[in-house]
Amino acid sequence: MSAALRGDIPARERFVARMRCVPRILAALNSRQGRPLDDEMLADLAQDTVIVVWRKLSDYRDPGPLEAWVYGIAYLEFRNACRRQTRSRLRNVPLSPSINAVSQQESESESPPWDDIELALSHLDPEDSSVIRMRHGEDLSFDAIGARLGVPMNTAKTRYHRGLKKLREWFHQKTKQEEHPR
Repeated sequence: MSAALRGDIPARERFVARMRCVPRILAALNSRQGRPLDDEMLADLAQDTVIVVWRKLSDYRDPGPLEAWVYGIAYLEFRNACRRQTRSRLRNVPLSPSINAVSQQESESESPPWDDIELALSHLDPEDSSVIRMRHGEDLSFDAIGARLGVPMNTAKTRYHRGLKKLREWFHQKTKQEEHPR
């Protein structure tokens, strides 16, 4: 691959041909994760990933196949894109009328506004809330969450599922109150 970096045209053509694996890798990752990215996002991500691979190509020293090395980069780029997508969706959650009043009061007191999710998370035990934030905000695995918190993986899973159950109950109760105000 060093010949491609030096400008050897046939080597660059071979490099481009081998990079045809990138869209297939990303499509497989996307499919495995329940298709969080649409086709347009995947196409953009494939181009961005090939650029990252090209920029890092001088670092490639692995005796294994180039495609295996590219898979690692594609995986990381895919996870980053999913995190950006999740953050974007969370930022665009509309505020309910009851939360707007709280937000207006907070903005008058120069505090940052709360959205429904942050408000709901604030009603959870801190252990449950932190696990949910790490799982969805940072896209960490339960192993990584457990390691960060110094607890077994199964404890992290228990806190996660307990927190989700409480969130469902909180949102259900909030919806009932909005539909049937007293």
